[in-house]
Amino acid sequence: MLFMLAQTDAPKYVSATPDWAAAAWAKVQAKYAVTVPRVGEKIPYVPTDEVYTDVGADDIYWWTNGFYAGLLWELYSHTGDDQYAAAAHQQADRLDKALHGFVGLHHDVGFMWLHAGVADYRLTGSDEGKRRGLIAANVLAGRYNPVGRYLVSWNEDRPGYVIIDSMMNINILYWASQVTGDPRFTEMAKAHADTVLAHHIRPDGSVYHIVNFDPNTGELVGYPQGQGYAPESSWTRGQAWAIYGFALSYRHTGDARYLDAAKRVANYFLANAALDDNEIPIDFRSPREPVYSDTSAAAIAANGLLLLGTQVDALERPLYEDGALALLKHLTEAHTDFDPAHDGIVQGATAEYHSAENREAAFRIAKIVVTISLSVIIADTVPIQNANIITIPDAAYQTVAYMAKKGIIEDSSAWHAAMAKTNGGRNLHTVRDLAMLLNTANKHSSAVSSANTLKKEQMPHQYTANGLTIINVPSFHTTEKSVYLTYIRKLNALVADIRGPFVLNFSGNVGGSPSAMILGLYSLIPNGQLWTSVARNGKGQQVHLSKNGLRGSAAEYLGTDVKTIIGKKNLHTKVAVVMDNHSASAAEFTIMSLKHNPNVKIFGLPSAGFTSENSGQTFHSPLSDNSWKIITWTTIRTDHWVRCSSVLNAQGTHQFNNAPIMPDVLVAEPNTSDSSNTKQPPVNPTVLTEIKKWFALT
Repeated sequence: MLFMLAQTDAPKYVSATPDWAAAAWAKVQAKYAVTVPRVGEKIPYVPTDEVYTDVGADDIYWWTNGFYAGLLWELYSHTGDDQYAAAAHQQADRLDKALHGFVGLHHDVGFMWLHAGVADYRLTGSDEGKRRGLIAANVLAGRYNPVGRYLVSWNEDRPGYVIIDSMMNINILYWASQVTGDPRFTEMAKAHADTVLAHHIRPDGSVYHIVNFDPNTGELVGYPQGQGYAPESSWTRGQAWAIYGFALSYRHTGDARYLDAAKRVANYFLANAALDDNEIPIDFRSPREPVYSDTSAAAIAANGLLLLGTQVDALERPLYEDGALALLKHLTEAHTDFDPAHDGIVQGATAEYHSAENREAAFRIAKIVVTISLSVIIADTVPIQNANIITIPDAAYQTVAYMAKKGIIEDSSAWHAAMAKTNGGRNLHTVRDLAMLLNTANKHSSAVSSANTLKKEQMPHQYTANGLTIINVPSFHTTEKSVYLTYIRKLNALVADIRGPFVLNFSGNVGGSPSAMILGLYSLIPNGQLWTSVARNGKGQQVHLSKNGLRGSAAEYLGTDVKTIIGKKNLHTKVAVVMDNHSASAAEFTIMSLKHNPNVKIFGLPSAGFTSENSGQTFHSPLSDNSWKIITWTTIRTDHWVRCSSVLNAQGTHQFNNAPIMPDVLVAEPNTSDSSNTKQPPVNPTVLTEIKKWFALT
């Protein structure tokens, strides 16, 4: 059974949503709703005369080529608008030329396919997105130098170059280990992070952009000139990459050294930012005049600071949270172009201190790199979903804690082992990861993304086979009231119109809403107690059926709207119930309820064995008016096991804990899988033959 309940107490990246952030997010949505169709299949970088050119046509290997896809997935995850998913897929399709061309690839495969592939997999479960991400991860792993314990950043004649930006790219390696179970990717990422920590981070928290190693011995060679003012200076975007990158590595590994590094660099960054009222220069150690700013450094640092704020104790958190918000507020007020007629959004990013061309171009409008700040500008309007974080929302961790506290744990040793392996759920990276962890505790516990659950519901349907009238009772999950009542009304009407014995087909019904099915079959089920839900603490709650609806436990539904739909009782007609090993959850509860009727007999195979109740927790975008249609994540937790009070076995009562229901007449031959009548499988002729024998008895 699936019940979607609004989440109201999820942990946040900031303590309260600033009004300016909510206003900025509304403007962002309005702008991209217009500009995304205009951009089309172009891979944007820097606009010319406020119109994006197509950098993919000039250099398909360019390091920022995945950022626009990430922005599109960001928009899709928060709005549910399919145009953004379609546009992101177009970007990924174009980038396949680079992925399979190979020769121009570099360490920025992480930047490119965390956004163009992994984000797709995280949000939709796309096998193609996963494949792209794993290819990119293997390409990056192939750049590992085992002598120096680092990943080579660039190509050509620089086999010893390691740049600070690399701390962002290694996140695709952490992800690859998570989805494949192969620890080699993570070990390479950790070795690289250790090397960067030892050689790039200075004691005061400032950062080298480039470190050069001897590729044959791994020994330090020197510090080449990078994109900042000088080799020994402090290029601000590099500072930002370090904050964000080490915070992410701490998130993936739990290694406190990475947290300490992120804090050291963050403290240095915030101290310098305060000197210029959050107008971030290209380099903190550059001449005061002329003033060259870099908004991309501010945006990236803010992302990292917000993440860091969730990783420190409550007394430290305000330093990083307030610092991030100050940076973002300054960006939105001084450097953001919300005009839908103009491509791009954040102005004033700079590629390189000593390149006048790059400075001037960037001042026209920011590079796509600063779109990383989108999810932070709206930080507590919606959860951060940046592809580099490649983790499920923090709010989902509450589900793991709830499961541990109140859920029904079927195999405690397996559950505790899984909890230890995932650091209590904190190291989860996809919805699938969360589903697997919950499933370890109880097979009826899972997690799904709304992208995979939004579908058109099938309605009950009647057909005739072998001279028998058959009503298909399909799965039903929708919580929309009008559709819910339509399902009940349709099922009641079909039952009321039949004269004589008939068949209810639950084959292929995987569950959903038990109240919709039970109230739809109200005339066939005696009023009174149907079952007792028993919680982990042993307390039970009885579930009752009456003319007012269904009362008790998570299946409850009461209302005058139901009283006008349900029909009169008909407990004297023979009803054959057909189930198979796919009949599950709500279908099983409905079949249990039907067994209170002495004229009901079950035919077919044992049911799936999901005879437990669960309650759901839904995470909404606050801008969605809590509409279930744009839910970001839906988590399902098993809270109860069920005891059926009807006679289901020789003992008179049967207590279930995900045990299957056994049919009264076992028919081993499975139902066929195709049907012109409905998506449900039709009842197998062998089953119908057995049913006809029973109907023929007086």
